[in-house]
Amino acid sequence: ISKAVKPLLAQGVRLPFVWNSSGYERIETLERFREFCDIALFDLRYSKNSTALELSAAPGYVEVARAALKWAALNAGRLIVRILVLPGHADEAVENLRFLADEISNEVEISLMSQYTPAYKALSFPPINRSLTEEEYRLVTDEAEHLGFENGWIQGFAAADPNSSLLGENMSADHGSVK
Repeated sequence: ISKAVKPLLAQGVRLPFVWNSSGYERIETLERFREFCDIALFDLRYSKNSTALELSAAPGYVEVARAALKWAALNAGRLIVRILVLPGHADEAVENLRFLADEISNEVEISLMSQYTPAYKALSFPPINRSLTEEEYRLVTDEAEHLGFENGWIQGFAAADPNSSLLGENMSADHGSVK
């Protein structure tokens, strides 16, 4: 328990804790902080270990991230899964939606995001050196609908254009939300 949290707990103050994570977490780490996982806000980026290794130097990503999500589904009070659709990898976002529907539930809250903006080394690394196409994003949003996801948010495609808005700004609570 952190030094900042101990005095609050001693006084009976209990605020909800949000575990904001890349999702690439060992179960042992999650277990250690179980009492502080009221809301699990986890990313699910890749469905192929080769992509995770190539783009994020994350060996065994698929098994680790999926195990962490299963743990969070059982142990967190609430689970929200962020899926940032990457250019050239929309198929992986679709595979991740299928995993969620089949292995966890299509009732889990999802946050589908189109806002990917290439920066730094990504600018010279195809296919992530470009913005997402509308066709790629539609493939993912159509699959979310097909699989029956009804909870969460679907970011408007306009957020994919870094020149039209602040990054991520087009993610209002009511517009684009899954009903």
